[in-house]
Amino acid sequence: MEFNSKEYNKKYHRDWQKRNPDKLKGYIDTLQFDGMKKIILKRDNYRCQICGIKEKDCNQEKERLCIHHYDEDKKNNGYWNLLTVCTACHRLIHLGFF
Repeated sequence: MEFNSKEYNKKYHRDWQKRNPDKLKGYIDTLQFDGMKKIILKRDNYRCQICGIKEKDCNQEKERLCIHHYDEDKKNNGYWNLLTVCTACHRLIHLGFF
């Protein structure tokens, strides 16, 4: 059986019942980003593309791998707009070091 996101949203998402399209759109955007996040992590071999740390070497309490948007537009989840970085490098990016 093929997964049909429209049917899933109609049946299970509470905002569908309330006919709240703004909240529903945000929910769908989150689902799309979560799927793309897995693709980008795999593409980048589960490694920070700046310092090279691997996911398994991250201190999970303080560090982890995350996805950075090159153009800083969280709605632009295009394949070439996303980059795997560790939280330390992500902070440095937003501080202007990279």
